[in-house]
Amino acid sequence: MRNQRPGGCQLLALKNRLRQETDPDVKLKLRQREVKILHELGQMPQAISAARALPPDGTGLSILADVLCRGSRWKEAESVFEAARRVRMDEGSEARVKALARGPLFLLAEARKDWARCAELADLPVLAARVARLSGGESEPGDPAGQEGFPWDTLAMLEACHGGADPESLPLALQAWGRGEREWKWRVVFEGAILSAAAGLNPGPWRRLFRSMDGVVLDPRWPTERKALKTVLGTGGRT
Repeated sequence: MRNQRPGGCQLLALKNRLRQETDPDVKLKLRQREVKILHELGQMPQAISAARALPPDGTGLSILADVLCRGSRWKEAESVFEAARRVRMDEGSEARVKALARGPLFLLAEARKDWARCAELADLPVLAARVARLSGGESEPGDPAGQEGFPWDTLAMLEACHGGADPESLPLALQAWGRGEREWKWRVVFEGAILSAAAGLNPGPWRRLFRSMDGVVLDPRWPTERKALKTVLGTGGRT
């Protein structure tokens, strides 16, 4: 049964257990849980401090970088994500190396408009096409079917729309997105909705997608873009 105790009570119980626990693996899981509870309680300085105490392996560094993002410490978060990527390289975790490069590292560099860094990280045709477009160059996003699957096939559709394709099919593609790659999903929602508005299409599907994205998006552009999109979609004070 899921623990229904208030966060403060959970934290107190966890700290008591941490003092008594001797198994290193169990203790590590408890410390990771401590970071999550502190964040949920809004105690960001304490959450960051607890995350810094985690082992500097791929998991610990990724957790720290995530918490730093939630505290809007973007520059340090990007540095820690890069440290996590290098540790994953040493661990031989190729899939995690790619996930860090294509996800938070690419998007944080993109938010800074560091196109050279983005080009360095762009190991897929669609990412290379995105860098070329944003930096003023020319390229083709390629066939969505040749993009290593989710979410790159949908991102290739978005890039094709930036190149003049009809964005009407984008909302349908997003309906099957699921919970993963949330920051990339926001890029498709934000940019796709803007493109659709410019094309004079019905904003209804985009309003539903916008409202479905509850919670924070870990991208420094999100607060400003969210306000702008609310205006474009005419959602007023509703999320």
